[in-house]
Amino acid sequence: RNLNFPKNSSTMSDRQKEQERRSRKLFIGGVSFSTNDEDFFKYFAKYGELEDCVLIREKDTGQSRGFGFVTYKDKAVSDHVATQQLYLDGRRLDPKPSISRYNMDQIHGERICSKDSAEHRNQTTKVFVGGLHDDTAEAEMSEHFGRFGEVLEVNIMYDRFTNAPRGFGFVTFKEPDVAHRVINYEQDHIVHGKKVDCKPATARKD
Repeated sequence: RNLNFPKNSSTMSDRQKEQERRSRKLFIGGVSFSTNDEDFFKYFAKYGELEDCVLIREKDTGQSRGFGFVTYKDKAVSDHVATQQLYLDGRRLDPKPSISRYNMDQIHGERICSKDSAEHRNQTTKVFVGGLHDDTAEAEMSEHFGRFGEVLEVNIMYDRFTNAPRGFGFVTFKEPDVAHRVINYEQDHIVHGKKVDCKPATARKD
């Protein structure tokens, strides 16, 4: 009569919930610098019930960085919005599936206990990816590089003034040996139909 449930069943459930939430999250690029938080929220709320909505701003100045993130409670709404032509404050928005990095501190908090340890970790697990197609989504990068090992973070870089893709990004892996394997992969890395170049990411010193 003993029922032996897997000890990590709750952990698996939490991971599945987090993955499901990420699937409902959209990156919104091309946002006008004049758009305020209230207008940003109201615009996307008209499509369906929002779980989260944030317009990203510079920490020091509070100036909009020209992009944000929206998470709908219904994945079908997120999928629908991602296919629409969206216009706000005279600008055409660029909605794409997003890989969240904002909850990583909580999920992997025990691994980021100080700036020094975080920088050291990034040096050994972070990969620079160059030559990206302009239409590449973070989800595509996560899918490609996720075949090599667990991906913690994906960032595609955009011009802060024009919001145009800069043609490169970064992928952070959980384990250093996975990053090493990606960098030294003998075959071409093809993302969004284009060959990309993978190198160790160098720490930027401000």
